[in-house]
Amino acid sequence: MDIVEHDDQPYVYLHPLTMPISVSKVPREATLSAMLIFNLALAHHQYGAKNSKKALLKALKLYECALAYAVAEDAYWAPQAYFILTCINNLALVHRSLGELKLSDCCFQRVLSMLMFLVVTTCDCDFNMDGFFRNVTYLMFSNGQSPSAAAA
Repeated sequence: MDIVEHDDQPYVYLHPLTMPISVSKVPREATLSAMLIFNLALAHHQYGAKNSKKALLKALKLYECALAYAVAEDAYWAPQAYFILTCINNLALVHRSLGELKLSDCCFQRVLSMLMFLVVTTCDCDFNMDGFFRNVTYLMFSNGQSPSAAAA
């Protein structure tokens, strides 16, 4: 499965992370752990999206764990900010799938803050952030109410 790109659907980052081929570029233990846990979270997220609440709850815990490892990393890992952005985005979507709209909105507010930071501080970025912006547009152009809450 690839990145979900439908305009009417939320953007879910679904690319598993891969290890570099060069031994000299192998990430530190915490980063490696975060990458592996993130990949497990993706698998549970995809499975849970097909109506498995148990898998979604597991994905939630795994994203949180991957995020904790990434944030705890002492050395700056170049794509670390993008990794954290991706974890928080996917966390927000899992919360929304579980009907936890306030937690979802809180995560999306963090996504928006990170996007603003990355836009200002990163000039040479080949990381496509359009889908992330699409997920948080409702925060910028409405009364801050999530699309699913507004429909209810």
